[in-house]
Amino acid sequence: MVQSSLARLSNIRSRLIERMLMSEELMKAVVYDSTNFLEQPAVVDPEQYLYQRIFPIRHLPGKNVNEQKTVVSVSLENIQSVQREYKSGMICFNVYTHLNLCQSESELLRTDFIIRKIDELFHRSQDFGIERLEFEKLDVLKILNPNYYGDSITYRMLDFAK
Repeated sequence: MVQSSLARLSNIRSRLIERMLMSEELMKAVVYDSTNFLEQPAVVDPEQYLYQRIFPIRHLPGKNVNEQKTVVSVSLENIQSVQREYKSGMICFNVYTHLNLCQSESELLRTDFIIRKIDELFHRSQDFGIERLEFEKLDVLKILNPNYYGDSITYRMLDFAK
């Protein structure tokens, strides 16, 4: 039934966000602006960064030109139905960082580290009431604010109307 499938989509989004908030290294990379973010203490109360640095919707940072931060947004896209139940779609993680924050001691780019952590958390995952998540693509984001850089990683959700 379509209504229960829509509720299922909302649940999937919530669980994706929850898993990101629980990832200590991912949250350090998003919250701490220093190049040695992994050496910083664990982020206390990561939920406070929901709608500040972690967004359950597509969100473009940097409306304030003086603002420098790193942001991860999650969107569910291209949801397809078969016989009135949703069967496939995409989960897109967009990672944006201010150009002054791109450098990282753990990898060449902060965005590379965050994308790798997202992939470790979600690639081939079967923990969301989805048969599985399959890697679809990795891409550079086109951003209107010239002070930011971004990458996206997209997964295909296969058969999640169970």
